Amino acid sequence: MTRGFLLLRLNRWPILLDLFAVSLGIGCVACWSTFHSLLVSLLLALASLVVVISSLRLHFLTGHRLRAWTQLVARNRRGFKPDSFQVFMGAPCGRDVVQAVLREVGHFDQYRILRQKYYSGFWGRYDSSPVRIIPYQNPQRGPRG
Repeated sequence: MTRGFLLLRLNRWPILLDLFAVSLGIGCVACWSTFHSLLVSLLLALASLVVVISSLRLHFLTGHRLRAWTQLVARNRRGFKPDSFQVFMGAPCGRDVVQAVLREVGHFDQYRILRQKYYSGFWGRYDSSPVRIIPYQNPQRGPRG
């Protein structure tokens, strides 16, 4: 995969968000010019601004996704290690990284297995949270702190 196609593949979600923001902006201008509705135009402009900010955040993470792709390719070049992909299956951009790595190393048929094992819904929520909250107990004051 050439570097240009790789960057397009890894930036699929930010590019789609950019297109959505542009369409909201066009809708804002069209609404103002056709109906002269200030409230609807402001709401569309606000929605477009929120989408642009989200898109910019994802665009700024392109270097991280490219670095993760490089590390995963190096780790899975000699042998397929499914546990190395677990962290990336939780978000849409991470799944794009996984698909690009599997295409590069020639194990794209394993994506279905990874998806069944680690993916649980569009937003990537795990069934059990890896974080446990333990209340702090001050030994000098007793269990109530």
